[in-house]
Amino acid sequence: MDKLRLEIESSLDKLKPSNVPTRKECLYLFNNLSSALLFCSKYGGNIYTVEVKCEDIYHKADMNILDNIYNIFKITKNNDIRNKIIRKYWNEGAHSFQPCYEFLVKQAQVKKIICEGENNKKLILSEIQKFGNIEKSSIFISALNEN
Repeated sequence: MDKLRLEIESSLDKLKPSNVPTRKECLYLFNNLSSALLFCSKYGGNIYTVEVKCEDIYHKADMNILDNIYNIFKITKNNDIRNKIIRKYWNEGAHSFQPCYEFLVKQAQVKKIICEGENNKKLILSEIQKFGNIEKSSIFISALNEN
């Protein structure tokens, strides 16, 4: 992670609810394939179909708020402004116009591999560029057809 993202993660950890572990101790899950693929196109990672117990979910948050946090941290060093947007991320129910929900969880059981490997980010980005929409990509369509 670059210096700014480390600073953001540190701020997120400082203002997190006491019942939630640090973000680095959690798995990040999405409730739909489109969101997982879009996340992977930005940050890389692997995509699986998983099963999670409700009691293993620590927090549900809108990933778009994380993008907003990143932009705010680039613009200002004002801690009041920064802390306000960080608190929004931790506020249950806070969301953007088109939320992309991530779930911070303790554990999950893998049911199926959708996409894994070191080149996932590049592969998914090329699919988005080729088809103009993640839902039209071959990865998305083949994952749906397997169900």
